Amino acid sequence: MVWAKQDRTKVLRRLLALLRPYRFMMAWAAVCGALTILANAGLLAASAALISAAALAPPLFALMTLIVAVRFFGVSRAALRYAERYFSHDVTFRILKEIRVWFYRTMEPLAPANLRFQTEGTLFRQITADIETLQFFYIRVLAAPFIAAVVVAACAAFLFFFNLPAAVLLIGLALAAGAAAPLLTRRAARGLAAETARLWDEVYNGITDFARGLAELSACGAAGTKRKEIEAALREVGRHRDKIHALDNLTARIIQFFSYLCLIGGVFFGVNLVAAGRLEGIYLAMTGLTAQAAFEALQPLPLALEKLDEGLTAAGRLFSLAPDEEKRRSVSTTAPAEPAADAFAEPAAASEAEPAPPPEIEWRNIYFAYGEEESFALRDFSLRLPPGSKKALVGSSGAGKSTVIALLLRFWPYAAGSIRLDGREITEIRPEDARARLGVLSQDPWIFHATIRENILLARPEAAEADLAEACRLARLDEFIRTLPDGYETEVGENGLKLSGGQRQRVALARVFLKNAPVVILDEADQGLDTLTGEEIRASLRDWAAGRTVLTITHSLRGLEEMDEIIALEEGRVVERGRHDELMAKGGYYARLRELAVFTPVGRQVH
Repeated sequence: MVWAKQDRTKVLRRLLALLRPYRFMMAWAAVCGALTILANAGLLAASAALISAAALAPPLFALMTLIVAVRFFGVSRAALRYAERYFSHDVTFRILKEIRVWFYRTMEPLAPANLRFQTEGTLFRQITADIETLQFFYIRVLAAPFIAAVVVAACAAFLFFFNLPAAVLLIGLALAAGAAAPLLTRRAARGLAAETARLWDEVYNGITDFARGLAELSACGAAGTKRKEIEAALREVGRHRDKIHALDNLTARIIQFFSYLCLIGGVFFGVNLVAAGRLEGIYLAMTGLTAQAAFEALQPLPLALEKLDEGLTAAGRLFSLAPDEEKRRSVSTTAPAEPAADAFAEPAAASEAEPAPPPEIEWRNIYFAYGEEESFALRDFSLRLPPGSKKALVGSSGAGKSTVIALLLRFWPYAAGSIRLDGREITEIRPEDARARLGVLSQDPWIFHATIRENILLARPEAAEADLAEACRLARLDEFIRTLPDGYETEVGENGLKLSGGQRQRVALARVFLKNAPVVILDEADQGLDTLTGEEIRASLRDWAAGRTVLTITHSLRGLEEMDEIIALEEGRVVERGRHDELMAKGGYYARLRELAVFTPVGRQVH
């Protein structure tokens, strides 16, 4: 489900629900905004009446009321403007904080399941541009119609006692200027806003691809072409924004034209009333200027419609990450309501010398597909990992091996079947508690733009220095760290840019050793390692993993001779299972994989 297909009313309701905690602050800021414009109208009205009355040269005391009114409205306008800016910006930044926190809390548990079709550039746009767009939603969308209605109604009520035709004219022209004029340009502006949003997606995605693929683009001589594509998209964005600004200026001029009509009309009706003796002449200019001053509140209305469309578009894209509550619950990392005492609760002291006893893990008749229209990545998959067992998943690329681990980690909701830890359905256990028992080396581990120490301590932030050193020794990373001038404090760059592939893999392995979990899951543990280092690390793993449950996923097929069971997957189905000798004697799928595997055993094979 994408944002464009969401009901705009539903998006608006969800957005207003996020703003509900701040409704009183928003109301007070809007009241201050309305009073500011009314103070300005009062200043114009009092000044006009004072000048007109002073032209008749009355005694000074006769002008004191108008003099005080001018001073009052002049001072109050400044004070109210400051209060309006203070409260509106305060509530805006609070709302912005609320939306950012909501966005992260929504996105984090959904990764990667509901982010599958989101590019990095699009996500970056949502985190920055879309959320920034919503900061204008209160100031320029919600508050503007309220302020306009209050100001026009108050000015019309004031004119009612002096110039009734001017009051009626003000209401009529205000409706025409505040509703008809913006609506005339809204249709064109909405199309331009949608197209601008699409172009911004192209720009963000293009910049992200350019930055990440600069080496490949340069090697192929395509960096200049890619840069020109981004520049062309930026120029197109500029042209669209110019058109939008031109429409805004046109609507503003239309509203200004209506304000002049109201001024002229108010004076015209006032002249007739003065001639008829129904209005004192000193109030003639006052009524015309009061009617015109009310249109200051209408100036933001065209921009309010534009920001309404932009805000709903931006909010729709953000809300599309969590289209329904059921999907959020299926992959959420939050605890279930009223959790009971949990045997899987994360231990209070993570620096224990020995890990907790490993749980029994079982996948039972699992069916799973990555999309509604895609084929099953797993079909009737079953696997049982008794405590302390050593098993391996093998198969060709795309057979579903890594998917097995992703479901255990609750990254995706499975369509049918059951995954149990010590007999409990995994959906009944808090994901963070279940993951605390798992030490996972993923197929493509991410190395953060931080120091070596910070990257490894992600597994156990409170670990002692001796534990950190031991983890690095087991990962055969200690000698390399000693050669670095800054040692553990060496910055490694984004995704370990300053490290080789093998060094990045050993940093990720050190995390697994440091976490000291009772269940170890290794997805291509020797990837990027030379033969000798890989053999040394397998030896470390063999000794260190004694008493732990180990599940290995591998293409290389090294170290499988001592596995308790080998499960061969093909197109999401288990096609063979058994020990190494049994499967080789059978001469089936595993034996063929073994024959095709290109490797040279070095020394003792370990798991």
